[in-house]
Amino acid sequence: MKQLSVNQLVSETRKAMLGKGYGFGVSDDVARAIEWLAGFDIIPSDELLILMKAPCEGRPDAPDVTDDRLIIRQAGIHNMLAGLDCAQAHEARALQLINLQYPLISIGLTALLASPPGGQFLPEDGTPLSVLCQNLPDEIILVQHAYVCDRPAQWPARISIDEGCYEMLKKMAFETYVPSSEQSRAAGAGAGLNDND
Repeated sequence: MKQLSVNQLVSETRKAMLGKGYGFGVSDDVARAIEWLAGFDIIPSDELLILMKAPCEGRPDAPDVTDDRLIIRQAGIHNMLAGLDCAQAHEARALQLINLQYPLISIGLTALLASPPGGQFLPEDGTPLSVLCQNLPDEIILVQHAYVCDRPAQWPARISIDEGCYEMLKKMAFETYVPSSEQSRAAGAGAGLNDND
C-alpha cells in the first residue's frame, strides 16, 4: 500500500483523468468525488484502476425518467454525470442506480450534488451516503431529502492506496506532461533555478 496525502491523491487523479482523455470538467468532478470519499477513509482503488484501463467513454446516453424517478443503469462516468445533471434539471424526487460500473465513485459524485436549498439524494431512511459506501447493493434507490452536510470535520493526514492503482494514476498523469526541450523551457515549463522562481 502507498501512503500519500489527500491533496496528492486528488491531484494525481485529476491529471490521470486528463491524461486518459477526459475533459477538464469530468476530470475535476471525479477528483472531487475521490476527495469526498477519502474524507471518510474510503479509497476506491479497484474502481480507479478499472477506470484507467478502460477505453475513454464517448457521449453519454440519456437516462430513463419515469414519473418523478430518474433511472441510471450500468453507468460509466459520463452517464452518471449526465444522469445527475438530468436529475437536477428535472427536479427528480428519486434516483435509481442499477449495476453501476463505478459505484463508490458514483456515490461520491452524488454527494457533490448536494447544495442548499435543493437538498441531497440519500437512501430512503435518510442514511448518509458515506454509510451506504460501506455496503453497496447492486441497486441503490436515493430520494431527495432536506439538505444534510455529510462531510468529515477533518481530512485524514495520510491515506493508503493500492500500489498498482497509484502507479497507474502516475502513468496516466504522465500523459499530460510537456516534453522537455529548449523551446518548452523558454516558454516557462519545468522548475526554476531556485526556490524563489
